[in-house]
Amino acid sequence: ESDVESDAESDVATSTRGFRRESPHDGRDRLVVDPGEADDFRGDDDDDDDDGGGALREQSEMDPIALASAAVKASRARSMYDDVRRFFRRDRGRIDRADWDRYMRHRAKTHADTSCNFVLINPSTPANYFHALRRQANVPHVKPLVVLAPKYLLHHRPCASPLRDFGPGTRFHAVVGDGDVGDNSVEPDSLTGARRRPKASNVRRVVVCTGQVYYKLQQLRRAKGAKDVALVRLEQLSPFPHAALARRLARYPNAELVWCQEEPKNMGYWAFAQPRINTAVREILEVEVGRRAAFGGDDDGDDDGGNETNEVWGEPRGGSFSSSGTGRDEVRRVRYVGRPAAASPATGSPAIHAIETRALVHEALGLEHDGIHLAEPRSSVPRY
Repeated sequence: ESDVESDAESDVATSTRGFRRESPHDGRDRLVVDPGEADDFRGDDDDDDDDGGGALREQSEMDPIALASAAVKASRARSMYDDVRRFFRRDRGRIDRADWDRYMRHRAKTHADTSCNFVLINPSTPANYFHALRRQANVPHVKPLVVLAPKYLLHHRPCASPLRDFGPGTRFHAVVGDGDVGDNSVEPDSLTGARRRPKASNVRRVVVCTGQVYYKLQQLRRAKGAKDVALVRLEQLSPFPHAALARRLARYPNAELVWCQEEPKNMGYWAFAQPRINTAVREILEVEVGRRAAFGGDDDGDDDGGNETNEVWGEPRGGSFSSSGTGRDEVRRVRYVGRPAAASPATGSPAIHAIETRALVHEALGLEHDGIHLAEPRSSVPRY
């Protein structure tokens, strides 16, 4: 949440040319796009009579660094102005403070990749790993890439991708849900190419996970025929794909939300993912749904959009979160299912480890099982 707010504040301070603030009688601040200033905001390098431009050219002739700095600022200004026009779908007029805040949250999301210090991924398919390396080689902004994929998946037979997932028109997916492009557990239809996913009205629980635990959950779900559980994989953890995850969760508006991991509660990704998943559900999804209701369509341009907009919005749009209703906060806040907090990352006993793994995948899917129950404390030591 703080990352999004800080990015928004930095973008607000980037440039204010082309906008002027008004305080009308109703007390609401408005940013007004001034057409005259907008021309200056876009930059006019052809006007030789502009004293400011002449001074800038004189300075640039003496200082190449000043020329490069001015070019970067002008490029950012033009980019931001064009982005504002696309977002609000107009060239001029009044922009309420609430609408401007909504735009800044959108801008912070779309520029998360360029403002982050590094990229952290945990790919669960060979195709996603391939596209992550390809993206790293071709990305215009150079950032360190941290890959935390376990060696176990190198020889795990279900961890395989068809050749078509490596071909033209394919790319890296920060989030992979059931039936999405990149989901290697479902074969697409031979005629339409569509992948089958659980019926939204029948899903009672959505399990969010990352890494190799997905294959244990998928294997048990298929063996037990649990068609009322949907699985969502986080393939990229930083920058966190808020909007992409929120759109997957929007498919199942009435389902319980669960995070599953194999590591103890005080390890793994739970402490990092919990507040960000709640942010994706509480803020970003509500902003997206409200903007679609007000303006129609999808124009967010987030990190999971682009060439596959139909993949995201190709299903019925009836699934959305209501701003009212009982139990909404209880249902839509992520809950932890996994090993309790521990001082050691492993028990030291393969037999106990296997029993705990069996218990956590059953409890994550909401299935009955015999043996230990990780949801209940096994000792008098308080868990956190």
